[in-house]
Amino acid sequence: MAKFKTIITTAGAAKIAAVLAGTASIVLDNTAKMAVGDGNGTLPTPSPAQTKLVKEVHRAPINRASIDASDPKNIVAELVIPPETGGFWIREMALYDAAGTLLAVGNMAETYKPSLSEGAGRKMVIRMVIAVSEVSAITITMDTTTVMATQDYVDSEIDKHAKSRSHPDATLTAKGFTQLNSATNSASEAQAATPKAVKTVMDATNLKAPIASPALTGKPTAPTAAQTVSDTQIATTAYVKAAVAALINSSPDVLDTLGELAAALGNDANFATTMTNQLALKAPLASPGLTGLPTAPTAAAGTNTKQLSTTEFVQSAIAVLNAAVTSALALKAPLASPALTGAPTAPTAAQTVNNTQIATTAFVKAAVTALVNSSPAALDTLKELADALGNDANFATTMTNQLALKAPLASPVLTGAPTAPTAAAGNNTTQLATTEFVSRAVSPALLMRGDLPANANLNNYGPTPDFIGKWGKYSSVGATIANGFPEDGAVGDVEILPYNQFGGGQRYTVRGGRMYLRNLTGVWNGLDGPWSDWFEIGGLSSNKVLPGTVTSLSDAAWFAQNTTYILSGARGDGPVGLTAGQSNAVILSLRRSGGTIMGLCQLMFTPAGTYERRGEPNAAAKWTAVTWYPGGDANGWRLVGADAMAAIGQGISSQNYTTLDWQQFDFVSGQNIMVNVSQWANAPAGLPYVAGDIVTVECIIARNNADRYVVNVTSQSTGNGNRKDYRVVIYGAKGSRAFGVDQLFTSDSSTVIPIINGGTGGKTAAEARTNLELKTAALRDVGIGANQIPDMSFFTGVKADTGYQKLPSGIIIQWGLAAATIGVLSQKAYPVAFPNAALHVFLTHNVPNDVAGVGLSGARTQGSTTLFDYQIQSLKVNGTDVTAAASGSAAMSMHFLAIGY
Repeated sequence: MAKFKTIITTAGAAKIAAVLAGTASIVLDNTAKMAVGDGNGTLPTPSPAQTKLVKEVHRAPINRASIDASDPKNIVAELVIPPETGGFWIREMALYDAAGTLLAVGNMAETYKPSLSEGAGRKMVIRMVIAVSEVSAITITMDTTTVMATQDYVDSEIDKHAKSRSHPDATLTAKGFTQLNSATNSASEAQAATPKAVKTVMDATNLKAPIASPALTGKPTAPTAAQTVSDTQIATTAYVKAAVAALINSSPDVLDTLGELAAALGNDANFATTMTNQLALKAPLASPGLTGLPTAPTAAAGTNTKQLSTTEFVQSAIAVLNAAVTSALALKAPLASPALTGAPTAPTAAQTVNNTQIATTAFVKAAVTALVNSSPAALDTLKELADALGNDANFATTMTNQLALKAPLASPVLTGAPTAPTAAAGNNTTQLATTEFVSRAVSPALLMRGDLPANANLNNYGPTPDFIGKWGKYSSVGATIANGFPEDGAVGDVEILPYNQFGGGQRYTVRGGRMYLRNLTGVWNGLDGPWSDWFEIGGLSSNKVLPGTVTSLSDAAWFAQNTTYILSGARGDGPVGLTAGQSNAVILSLRRSGGTIMGLCQLMFTPAGTYERRGEPNAAAKWTAVTWYPGGDANGWRLVGADAMAAIGQGISSQNYTTLDWQQFDFVSGQNIMVNVSQWANAPAGLPYVAGDIVTVECIIARNNADRYVVNVTSQSTGNGNRKDYRVVIYGAKGSRAFGVDQLFTSDSSTVIPIINGGTGGKTAAEARTNLELKTAALRDVGIGANQIPDMSFFTGVKADTGYQKLPSGIIIQWGLAAATIGVLSQKAYPVAFPNAALHVFLTHNVPNDVAGVGLSGARTQGSTTLFDYQIQSLKVNGTDVTAAASGSAAMSMHFLAIGY
């Protein structure tokens, strides 16, 4: 069985059949494409059912397509991959026609296509040879101007050209083969002159004068041209003599000799130059450019013609004009500050005009009247207005100074000691609060009480007049939790405050700024409460470092309520699995010690995440023993957020663990754990990893309430045989867990996948066929050759009264009905054309079943693959010869059967 091959796809075969049926077309032109792929890493086996390559890596228009010259049933398609494209393996190829239909797929010997960026770019040509039974079904129309000629193609064409003698003869317009001829008088344009013929002609030519600048000797003669000729014809002495005689005869008698002409020119050999110099000193009539001081006659005063005007004429005219203008201007007023006389008048403007227009007396009278009429009767004279202003010439200044001594209504800035009425106690309005009102309202809360007694118990300091105010505690003596202080040694200030529905509370500020608050939880009993627990207001930050001598993170001597420490290095009861570096953290302890409920909550902020644990202390042992709530590791710690993430099926990825105890570890859904197999304990049987191997344990199901977990275990090893995956089902309580281990088969070449797990149970193809009970049919290709299995695409045909059937061997059987007239030769086209030849055609008449008829007819192929000739010679019906009667009558139906390939 061939390892490498190209086959027609099911879609391609169907399209070829459609082309033969006349319902489609297949075109291979410059828009048709070829694709190559890497088979996803393995050599694929082409399948007719393919609709695409296994893994395509490159696709481009074909370079060219042609019919194989060595085998006309093969079509060759060619793809050129340029040097700059590459970086992939090639194991498979495909051909798409111009419409995008996948016509054929094939595999090939694997080869790597580098790119220029890898330093080894090269051009690669991929040729795909496709065997097609119906080559005529495919139309090849390549634009040769866009086709790249490969080296193989060029070499082949040059070789064929060199060996061929069928070259065209040379013509006057094209190169080609030609025949030599030594004749010097031949008129042939199909033969070439030999060197001998050329020498003969050159010898004769050397005895001739050249056309260009000939050096003639002896007494050469030439025809004498007529006197009317004036071109490049040679002038003889007779021509020159006649021309000179004609020149003299055309002149007057006084100028028909050179002497007379010289005398007329004043015997001046430079007559033209002399005249040119004289003319240069003259002015032209049109627009002369005169120089120096040209003069002209002065025209009479009042002249108004085209006569030139002299300076004398102009000065006289200007003097007359100046006298007239001066007389006229003397009667006018100047624009700037005119001193008008008499009674000058101007138009009166409307009262609405307010610009630089002159105001007439009428305009002013109307304006004054309007001003007076708009004032009240008591203020319509200047005296009345002066009296109203107190006869104060500086009335505006006086009022401004008086207003400066007043406070504004909006945001006044009062000075001195302003006073106001004191509001009644309990007033809660916008009335001004005097110092008297404020002092009465706030004096109890701000009362400074001084230092607390050394034996003071804060539980006895209730919201009563004897205790309300601010007290100081400046010594740690007696400042204990037992005496109601928020912490032992609490040096600071305490405020007894009257508020809330039960009467009040206490606020304690310790030295360093931390603040605590507690409230009455009921009506003051007059003695010691009842008080709530102290709680800190802020102040959780700290720069205190926990000494290395403190080995327990629940030591009551160090972890008092709301205490924050900085940790350096691991402690014995820290989160399980953290390295020393990951244990460099900050720990916050929140402890409740009052009331009926006591408990401890700790938060630990580490580089690996935030951990928390909660527990119930043994009060009798003074917090030296704590029972941690379940759900954490062996020390009670669990990763913050793990519960919420588990609820949505997610965990924390890529956690590095130094140890993993399969019997005790709490798995979280979605969690990824990386651990060295040498460091885990109580591992399930059936995980045969090599010591030192790093594996990832991924929890995919975590049912904590049912003690059931499912994890996948994956090795990071690259060694063949160690790269195996397993799925482990864990069930049962901690310490007594049971495990179920199943291998997840991978692409490791050492792994044999059993048939029950979807594999073949073998490492080789032969083992797989044996295990799967596949016989020799599994080794055969699909095709039409020997020992090949044909598929239904090789049996295409049309089932109808007129139809055909194609067989895998290439034989085509066609049938149908044909109309005929007795005694008349007719023709009938086949349903489809035979690709190569029509071998036989058979004809019989179509007589109705109720008529017993026999006849004689004939048909012939005539070498045509598209139609055949036929004729009915005679016909008998019910034993009666009807040939003569029917000859030339209406057509009747005939059956035909044709065989060809």
